[in-house]
Amino acid sequence: MRQFLGFLLPAAGLTLDEGCLEVLKEVWHPRIVHTQPAWLTNDSLPCWYSKVDLSLITDCFPARRYFHGAVALDGKVYCCPWDSNVFIVYDPSGGTLTAHDIAQVTPSRYARFSRMCALDGKLYAAPCVSDVMLIFDPASDSLSGVDIASFSCKGGDKFSGVCGLDGKVYMTPGHGDYLLVYDTQLGTVSGVDVTSVAQGSDKFSGACVCHGKIYGSPCNSDKLLVYDPASGSMSGIDVTGIVIGPSKFFDALSFAGKVYFGPCSADALVIYDPELGELRSMSIKHFCTGSGKFSGICALGGKIYLTPCNAHVVLVYTPEWETFVSIDLSSLFVASVEHLFGACALDGCLYVAGRFESYMLVLGGFDPWERVSKLEAEEATREAQLEARMKCKAASLGLGVSLQHLLKNFVPEALELCPIPCPSFVELVSHYAMGSTGKGKGNICPRDWRPDCSVVDALSRTHSGQATHFLSWCWGYKVHDFHATLQLWSEDHAELKLDGTFIWVCFFCNNQYRILEEQTQTGSDALEETFKTRLLTIGRVLIMLDSALEPYYIKRVWCVYETFMAVSCNVPTEALLPPLGRTQLHEAVRDGMQQVKCAFDAIDVEKAEASHKEDEDHVKHLIKQTSGGFPLVNEKVREHLARLVKQEIGKFLGAG
Repeated sequence: MRQFLGFLLPAAGLTLDEGCLEVLKEVWHPRIVHTQPAWLTNDSLPCWYSKVDLSLITDCFPARRYFHGAVALDGKVYCCPWDSNVFIVYDPSGGTLTAHDIAQVTPSRYARFSRMCALDGKLYAAPCVSDVMLIFDPASDSLSGVDIASFSCKGGDKFSGVCGLDGKVYMTPGHGDYLLVYDTQLGTVSGVDVTSVAQGSDKFSGACVCHGKIYGSPCNSDKLLVYDPASGSMSGIDVTGIVIGPSKFFDALSFAGKVYFGPCSADALVIYDPELGELRSMSIKHFCTGSGKFSGICALGGKIYLTPCNAHVVLVYTPEWETFVSIDLSSLFVASVEHLFGACALDGCLYVAGRFESYMLVLGGFDPWERVSKLEAEEATREAQLEARMKCKAASLGLGVSLQHLLKNFVPEALELCPIPCPSFVELVSHYAMGSTGKGKGNICPRDWRPDCSVVDALSRTHSGQATHFLSWCWGYKVHDFHATLQLWSEDHAELKLDGTFIWVCFFCNNQYRILEEQTQTGSDALEETFKTRLLTIGRVLIMLDSALEPYYIKRVWCVYETFMAVSCNVPTEALLPPLGRTQLHEAVRDGMQQVKCAFDAIDVEKAEASHKEDEDHVKHLIKQTSGGFPLVNEKVREHLARLVKQEIGKFLGAG
């Protein structure tokens, strides 16, 4: 029988020598109160549980937050304090519990430490509130501390993740701006600025080492942190194509050459493969929803275990099968609050630290895996994966680029990537929207879950959102003219919020890797249904003309068709002109309107062209099928564009 299956009953409490604050310890010897493990009785994965009672060995705030992390080392389990005044060591083999008072090490009695790591036989705890990193040496059974105030920040959530590599301890920042580096040999503390990757509060949570690099799991950050100690380089990998919002992940785990991020508010276990540069997700919505789902992640027996914070299940992920099964713990909990925080694996068991609960939970007996076949596990996972992927695809297809990004960031980014001084979009696409320098290169596309995504999916969520306007335009336009036209339009509409206006532009919103590079489709597939649905969903169309006198726009079959569809669907439209085009129109008004009239009389969709002959033929085929064919389309588009130009003239005359 395993001695750690019972509850622990304390002997004498902690005492302090009179007039001093030394680091003290007391040892509790447990009395076994049941001789057989208690099996969870539900239909989930079978296992037994036990609880190690911690309630009477620690003095806590009324909030009853006890411990915040667990690490296994040399056959023992270690827990760092969270509103507790002791650091504890649990020895399962002897059933003993040792408590070390932290008062002498840190000036704050309730210092709060986020997580721990083991390195070269010692334990290192990252401070949340304290300015001291906690160090425990099992060999001497002693605590010590290192002042890290130089690279800390005011208030709480100073550091949230910790890992060790090559004699150095790395701590990822919460509110702070530095990745802290502690050299265990030299005893020195240094910092690496992370603001190029993330800014603001609660940047990162957990940390781990994989292939010689440090990875920080994003909390509020939109990027996961990657630091290479060998080169000193700091970088970030955008995760917004998979998960958005605050409190994304709690912790990180390196396992079998990949990095796993345990979900907090995220609805998926996210996996990063450094060798392939591939980021992917496995949905968990079938098993639990809400915020604060899981706080611990560890590996045991070739499987990944997600241990709960607010969730009432343990999720078991099998990388070989790419499937989940669950262990229902709801019978153990009495309230819907966060209960546990942090976990580790030792000798075939899971040890889960108690944050709100006054015990450490022990789970074991995971051997009867034959009761859960691969097919059963796949069936439970497949439904959740399909639902999540469909939602991600729908959300991605509805995104537009923020007007703020188009006006503030786009042109500098485009000119930096493209060697042509004043490129058109035709010239820019291979540098900006596809190819090795494309904005979406290497990012997982949320529409088909393959590498390389659209520009809009690669943007942070501050620069993309549900589309509010659809832009009808030509790829032959110059980047500067495109920018100037939108700038003039935004000035005309002072009521528009730059960060609240999102424009669907095919260049940015279609995945050019699929359409142009792989040529899996020309863009005309399911054209009528796609356009009609998109136009009706977005509800407003911007028609960008390069000129009102000799518009290139009317020579492009796509553009004519888009205007025709907008008119046919009664979708509100507005004409946009660049500054030069507006000036030319105003001069034409002064000199007479004959030139403008002749320009629109020249519309002949039968002679209009497209970049791809397949597109041109397909669009013209659709037009032929409409009642009235080419003549009707010419007439409707001519009348509509003329009406829009008259509105522009009205603005000019009204201003005069």
